Amino acid sequence: GQRCPLYKASSKRELFVGNLPFTVRDEEQLTQWLRQLADFPLDECTVELATDPARDHKPKGFSFFKFDDHDSAVRAYSILAGRTWHNRTLAVRWATRSSRNEQVRIKDLMAQIKRLQAENYKLRLEKTESDLQVQRLQKQIPEAPIE
Repeated sequence: GQRCPLYKASSKRELFVGNLPFTVRDEEQLTQWLRQLADFPLDECTVELATDPARDHKPKGFSFFKFDDHDSAVRAYSILAGRTWHNRTLAVRWATRSSRNEQVRIKDLMAQIKRLQAENYKLRLEKTESDLQVQRLQKQIPEAPIE
């Protein structure tokens, strides 16, 4: 691993870990891999794999690791930074409020998109039914003009 960059607040306890292999499907799989790493403070860590609710909860390729204390987070940073997994170099940095807020914002946007797609589908069905009704009514009109 790499040395952990100093962080202004020694109270930081959460890491952002990106560029995870897309073969990682859930927290359990990620946790199993972490168990193989020597000295990784897994007992002091909570893992949250980011998933996309609009795409059947498929992983987004990043995770947040929250530790019981700053020292454990520093140790984990040193172990993970620069490490490769399935030919992907992990991107490790201190999690910030903006990275958390961005994740929430993306989830909200994806939920809005999914809702709008469902509404559009419903409107298309209604339009199709309406078009069919118009066609049925038009067939009832005689072709010869009424005088």
